Amino acid sequence: MKYDVLIVGAGPGGIFAAYELMNNDPEKKIAVFEAGHPLEKRKCPIDGKKVKSCIHCKTCAIMKGFGGAGAFSDGKYNITNQFGGTLYQDLPEQVSNLISHHQTPPYDQPVHTISVLPETPLAALLEQETLAVNSYHHHSILKLAEALQPMAVAPDGLIESVWLPEKAFVWGVQWHPEYDYQKNVASQQIFQAFVQAAGKQEK
Repeated sequence: MKYDVLIVGAGPGGIFAAYELMNNDPEKKIAVFEAGHPLEKRKCPIDGKKVKSCIHCKTCAIMKGFGGAGAFSDGKYNITNQFGGTLYQDLPEQVSNLISHHQTPPYDQPVHTISVLPETPLAALLEQETLAVNSYHHHSILKLAEALQPMAVAPDGLIESVWLPEKAFVWGVQWHPEYDYQKNVASQQIFQAFVQAAGKQEK
């Protein structure tokens, strides 16, 4: 089959690029190539019990595969489930006494604060105990997987950020730094840390 566009990598960048191209021209034939496993076969052996550390699988289910490595909101949901964690499927229906987690535009404005947990990579990067963030989601972590560690929590107790100690850089944040990075220093720092870690991985 012949394609008009080939996209290498099914992380957030590849997925959204394909989506926008299809929106602009529904007749365009687009193929996305990904070195990782399909979503239904992405399963990391680390369970926090029998397997507590990385065993260096030939194709890493965390760093490769549809959805990316968890850098964006939905990616964090992928890695949560793959490690044995669970999610709230609809916060307003399942949780009482919530703060607002589903803001209306503009999305580059903060709507609540989070507490950055000490002695975490996020705390070391930002060097601050609280952070004002935007918020646009109705899912959230219910049970944190054994292999993941929290880095930030909201005032209502919901986990806002996680990391995987066994990997050089696997972070997830619940808010959306991609919406306010042009004027938010903390968001810029997060993206800079991601880019620097990717550069080290490439070497």
